[in-house]
Amino acid sequence: MKMKQLLSLLTDAAGFPSFAAAGKKGNGVLVAYFTWSPAQNTKQMAEQIAAATGGDLFRIEPEEAYPADYRKTVQIVKDEMQGNIRPKLKSTMTQEELDRYDTVFVGFPVWCYDAPMVVYSFLEPLDLSGKTVVPFATSGGGEMNDRNLRAKIPATFKDSLCIAGYSPGESSSRKITEWLSALGFSL
Repeated sequence: MKMKQLLSLLTDAAGFPSFAAAGKKGNGVLVAYFTWSPAQNTKQMAEQIAAATGGDLFRIEPEEAYPADYRKTVQIVKDEMQGNIRPKLKSTMTQEELDRYDTVFVGFPVWCYDAPMVVYSFLEPLDLSGKTVVPFATSGGGEMNDRNLRAKIPATFKDSLCIAGYSPGESSSRKITEWLSALGFSL
């Protein structure tokens, strides 16, 4: 297991802030992600991207966790989207911390064909101008529409990746590797 993955697991288990590389000078790549499902699919995808790019991980977490019950979560998500609600975050990143990065991968499960509002809670207060933002997502079957994300976040965007029915394994790993290569990351 790579050191960053181990650090992420330890900080998650101990309940420390989500910024796994706190105090460490950045290398230009940040992999920020929100995950919800018990399988932690988006987290696994984020860890693979961070390992391949040498990026630092940041877990986006709402102050109040979404319910484990799918139907209850769907109702909350609909209410947040219809009300344009930005959930409060457990921890966030300062502009000074963000300024260490040129490229920001942002990952999430697709909710109602968009990024969850908690992702907007993380991104919107930050000045991402001059940065490259690269969305990635997991999905239970629906497609990701990143038009809203691109319209609301002033940054340069690169092609996103959405893996429907994501599950760790060779097929998903190959898709991620091919996508990163197409983006210009030498792996």
